[in-house]
Amino acid sequence: MFSEVGIYHYLTENTFDAYMMGIITNKAKFISQIMTSKDPVRVSEDVDETVLTYSQMQAIASGNPMIKEKIQLDNDIAMLKTLEAEHKKSVFKMQELAERRLPQQIDNYAALLEKASGDLRAFQEQHPDNAEFQIEIDGKTYTDRAEAGAEIEKALIRCSTTGESIRLGKYFGFELTIERNQGGFIDNGTACSVCLHGNLKYHAELSLNNPIGNVRRIENLAGIQINAKIKQFSGDLDKAKQNLEDARAAMTKPFERAQELADMQKRLDYVNEQLSMDSPDEPQPVCETQDDIAAERLPSTVKVGMVSVAVPAAAYADRSQPSIPTEPNKNHHAISKLRR
Repeated sequence: MFSEVGIYHYLTENTFDAYMMGIITNKAKFISQIMTSKDPVRVSEDVDETVLTYSQMQAIASGNPMIKEKIQLDNDIAMLKTLEAEHKKSVFKMQELAERRLPQQIDNYAALLEKASGDLRAFQEQHPDNAEFQIEIDGKTYTDRAEAGAEIEKALIRCSTTGESIRLGKYFGFELTIERNQGGFIDNGTACSVCLHGNLKYHAELSLNNPIGNVRRIENLAGIQINAKIKQFSGDLDKAKQNLEDARAAMTKPFERAQELADMQKRLDYVNEQLSMDSPDEPQPVCETQDDIAAERLPSTVKVGMVSVAVPAAAYADRSQPSIPTEPNKNHHAISKLRR
């Protein structure tokens, strides 16, 4: 019917509107936790309407400033409890890292570093400085890179055709194989790579029609990749050890705003106690008389001329109050009779 509509929210001062709006705000925060990917707390509970006592209702209607303070305290305490729950979740995470995951990572990196260091020591023993090039392929030792490269290319073609791993030979005590790549063809058009086997495996890509280049890649496997692995594992180990120290420190770190939360909770308890003490005294029971019953049946409004004045029914039973001067009518007659 209408292309656009406007939605207006009206709040009346010194009424229950402010209190109910606080309840709606808390519900909106709860819903936003569920509808988004945020996870500030482990468990989210719905915020239902708080059951008010009669004294709290009277305080809200009369504009008691403590009600506003109570609403603010409720919201602030809910926010601090959310932060406290997030802090506890972080502590649990740090505890898991410090007690299980990080020690496992440290042991793993230490073992890898030891294996790579062992490969480097073995290569240095078999390949002294300024050693001449040599490689063993199919039981034959080659000292010429071009001839070795031609034999490597034959093995590369055979591996690409059959898809099977080919045992190539040895390079200064390390086993050499040509294996098919798991991901298929690489950028240079071949589906295989050369692997140098020590305590760890070191891979290098091979390419067709490049015999000298393939030999250089095998030489770099032992001369460069082993040192690169040692540097990588050493850095990972140092980082894991630092993370372990940070996690252990975070485990013992208390919630920074714990005292603020305790003070607010103490203040809220005091406010709630004061609101409960403000309740009016219980009414004293009275014996009903015929005049009281008659007064209760009278209308609560007495017309005076053209102006309507609201009069409580209890006022009719108060004999100390002077009667309301009005023109003689049925209501006035009933009131006069009640006064007598």
